Amino acid sequence: MSPSCIRGSWPGHWWSALPSPARLRRAQSQHPRVDKEQVVKWLFGDKNKKRGADKNALDQLTLQQLGAAGANLGKPTDVVNYLYVPAEPQAQAAGAELRQAGFTVEVRPAATGSNWLALARIDLVPSPENIRLLRERFEGLAAKFGGEYDGWEAAVTQ
Repeated sequence: MSPSCIRGSWPGHWWSALPSPARLRRAQSQHPRVDKEQVVKWLFGDKNKKRGADKNALDQLTLQQLGAAGANLGKPTDVVNYLYVPAEPQAQAAGAELRQAGFTVEVRPAATGSNWLALARIDLVPSPENIRLLRERFEGLAAKFGGEYDGWEAAVTQ
């Protein structure tokens, strides 16, 4: 294809193909404004809405995976919990409450972002009931201190 053919298919000046500012304003006024926050909630769900059933199902799946990995779910094992809060004072306060309940707690800045992590460990039998009680305790602390409970993990104890 020769260059003259390419030139012949385009307007003389590239900007002549662009709509005028008045035409753009008319086009924008004809379309309703979309609330970005509502679109994000629609796509990904409401972050503030707790999904207890989903979390319980994930806890059960984690317990099944521990069992499949050879863990004896009737023996106490090291269970690690991740509680993120906005600032160090809240992390220290949450850590103090958890220490009184028998947890070993390490408070440190989160790996990313500006939050603080209260990393809480305890040896217990990872039964469905114990895990449910752990989740209730940590979600309560997260609500109390304006943070988020990011879940738990456990060692494979045979």
